[in-house]
Amino acid sequence: MSVQATSWVWDHSQAEGNARLVLLAIADGANKQGGRSCQSAKTIGEMCRLSSRSVQRHIALLLESGELVIEGTHGKYHTNIYALPGLSRYDSTDVRQNDVYDSRGSSLRQNEPVATTELCHPTPIPQDTYVSTPERDADKSAPSKGSRMVDGWMPDQKHIDKIKQMRPDIDLNLEHTKFMNYWIAKTGKDASKKDWGRTWENWMLNARVDKSRQEYKPGWQKRLEHAAKQNEQYKAPSNDGVFSIGR
Repeated sequence: MSVQATSWVWDHSQAEGNARLVLLAIADGANKQGGRSCQSAKTIGEMCRLSSRSVQRHIALLLESGELVIEGTHGKYHTNIYALPGLSRYDSTDVRQNDVYDSRGSSLRQNEPVATTELCHPTPIPQDTYVSTPERDADKSAPSKGSRMVDGWMPDQKHIDKIKQMRPDIDLNLEHTKFMNYWIAKTGKDASKKDWGRTWENWMLNARVDKSRQEYKPGWQKRLEHAAKQNEQYKAPSNDGVFSIGR
């Protein structure tokens, strides 16, 4: 039984549930360096109250995570010999005093080596390795494809001000409702856009004015307005600076 191996599992293993229980059973049979644990799946299953198939499945997950490796095989049944590679990265020269005592008051595990993290210099980054920068992160986070229109969307104020200046003749509320209804109901690849603000601008710039919705004017009012325009057009300047006809 290795106290060092089981202590490492308790303190540092990322395994959870039955996988952690299987790793503890393997660590129980390892040496101080966390190796030479030779136990069959049946034996581990009896220790953990699990089936052999379940033990094999959890061992495969531990091997994939790197918390367990196979050193070789033993015996005629080729039983795997397991090791805990994480334990070898910890220094065993540090000593700690334990608070576990027997009935006589003597420490049960006096001067037990403690697992301490090995200090090392950071590995230099190769030149061709991706280095995170705000510019690169912004490019990476930017969507490569467009997005669909969502209910309740509104353009930025800069787009609204631009259209109010360029198209004062249209009803923005009416055209915006038509814009939203069209693009929310739209399907297919054309329903996604990268810049909905500019799409909204193009819609408004191309909007047609519904003449039937213009203010109604009776015929006599239209004739008077037309005559007034004609008079203004053909007035001639007089000596007093007033435009008139027939002087």
